[in-house]
Amino acid sequence: MLSLVHLPDPADWPKLIPEGLIGILLELLHDDSEYSHRIVAHAIKHMLPSSYHPKIDVVMTSEIHFQLA
Repeated sequence: MLSLVHLPDPADWPKLIPEGLIGILLELLHDDSEYSHRIVAHAIKHMLPSSYHPKIDVVMTSEIHFQLA
C-alpha cells in the first residue's frame, strides 16, 4: 500500500480506481489499526489537487467535530 501512496504523479490515481483502489482504502478504514487509517489519510492527501483548500471549522466539544464550511 505504501508504494501506492508514493506514486510520483497524482494523475495516476484515477487509473487505479478501476483496479480496486477504493475497495482497498475502505477495507483499510474498517481495520482496527491506527496505521491503516493513517495510510488511507495519506493516500487521500495525495489524491487531492494541491490547489484544494476547503474552509474547515473545528468545533471543540466533548468530541471533536470537523465541518466543511
